[in-house]
Amino acid sequence: MKHTPSRLFGIALLTLTLTAASVLTTTVMTSGGRAAGASSPTPDPRLILHPHTVSVRGSISRHDMLTLRLYPAIPGKQRIAVRLPPRVRPHAVALHVIMSGMPMPAIHGRLTPYGLTYRGALTLPMFGAYLVTVTVPGYRPVVLRVLLPLPGM
Repeated sequence: MKHTPSRLFGIALLTLTLTAASVLTTTVMTSGGRAAGASSPTPDPRLILHPHTVSVRGSISRHDMLTLRLYPAIPGKQRIAVRLPPRVRPHAVALHVIMSGMPMPAIHGRLTPYGLTYRGALTLPMFGAYLVTVTVPGYRPVVLRVLLPLPGM
């Protein structure tokens, strides 16, 4: 088979391309899969969500206080506990949660006795300020402002 100058040029170009690809692949593999000088991106630590407990207190009568605790205090399912004075022991505690100024339906929940507290779970869908109405049978409802702050704010 006779090789014309254009065919020889094509073969030389193909050989050069394959050699360059082979050298480049070997270089990348020996540097741990990363090109020299590349670094992995690091997120801003202020944007990392850390679960924490939010506690809010309110008065159910002239002399009696309640404490509401919320965990993990980031959007999603929340574990909620309400602590009442020892002499106040209803069968259950009702919660009504709204986000003022947001067109979203109210969230309702019922907390049941567990030791000295009343516990349950609710889903709070976003960061922001919520108004939580705690209703203890035989007492006036208590409205508490609960804040799920944005990270870094």
